[in-house]
Amino acid sequence: MPATTTPGPGDAPATSAVPLDLDHLRRQCLDDEALMRELLALFRIEAPALAARLTEESPSAGAEIAHRLRGAALAVGAFAVARAAEILAGPGGRDGAPIVEMSQAIENLARAVAQAVAAIDRLTP
Repeated sequence: MPATTTPGPGDAPATSAVPLDLDHLRRQCLDDEALMRELLALFRIEAPALAARLTEESPSAGAEIAHRLRGAALAVGAFAVARAAEILAGPGGRDGAPIVEMSQAIENLARAVAQAVAAIDRLTP
């Protein structure tokens, strides 16, 4: 897999030009390409499903889903997804923000997930 880099969590906007930090993923997987592919495949399936559930769940359940998505994103180096999910998982997250802000946060998350999924799709033949 070709290596790309992007700033760490918190350093770039949710619409980062580089949706996956493959150097980070490589370090996480100790250079095991099979494990890298497996994690990306799991994230490819799980991330869109979790992001879609955010609009269907109660605020407390949504915060839990966002936290889970954030952890998965950090594991594979999808830092834009992690930052977008962190907003929804954080204190006050969905409970404390106006609906318009939550809609925007969910849209930002969906956009970041789509970018990460597209990057994964480009990596696989």
